[in-house]
Amino acid sequence: MRENRSHLSQHARETFTVLIGLFMAAAIVPALQGRILVPLFAIGTMGALVLALEWHKAKPPPEEWLEIGDGQWRYRDEAGRSVNLPAYWLRFELERRSAADCRLVFHHRTQRFEVGQCLNLDERREIAPILARALAASNKR
Repeated sequence: MRENRSHLSQHARETFTVLIGLFMAAAIVPALQGRILVPLFAIGTMGALVLALEWHKAKPPPEEWLEIGDGQWRYRDEAGRSVNLPAYWLRFELERRSAADCRLVFHHRTQRFEVGQCLNLDERREIAPILARALAASNKR
């Protein structure tokens, strides 16, 4: 599983450039009145926005690896921690905390493993029945 991250298109970058220009133009009047902190704040804010967008683009998307089959459940997270358990003792649950939050959780005796943390809400809802069917099919073998 990998985060579905779309990068800014050239059109979006041009739009941000226009917005930065308009924001700076709006800061000219206070600068002419002697309020020099307003344009400095505008430049700092726009610089921080551009840096954040570039940092997000350069950072690889988070990913997780999950395999259910042959009576085994294998999971590896972004940090490299891996778990290999027999699927027989596993129980899958879609925890719905609110309308805007749900979690994909596998329970194994006293352990709890949350998967799909890199997925958005809609993707979690879509993949939940797939995971439940895969676990059920693995336990039937």
